[in-house]
Amino acid sequence: MRVTALCPTFVKTNIVTNGRIPEATSKLGSQMMARTGVSPEGVVKTTLDALDAHRLYVLPQLEARLIWRMKRLAPVASQQELGAPRTDVRPRDAKGADHGAS
Repeated sequence: MRVTALCPTFVKTNIVTNGRIPEATSKLGSQMMARTGVSPEGVVKTTLDALDAHRLYVLPQLEARLIWRMKRLAPVASQQELGAPRTDVRPRDAKGADHGAS
């Protein structure tokens, strides 16, 4: 058994027009797909080529590859840059005392 992780960013589909997505998000998604999206056929071809080559990751777009590399080379910085919640922050009270386990 083999596993391959497909990690696309924007694929030109009708999800933003037919999905239950807020209008502002839908508009942004449409703009991003127009600029950076690839066709579903392009993703399929890239994926099948990666499967034939026994690759673990399939990153069909340039921005997907850049984000993946950034996360691998600088995980903490990439979390901060991409706005992901930090898991290494311990709670403090109003006076600044640390209440996390050591």
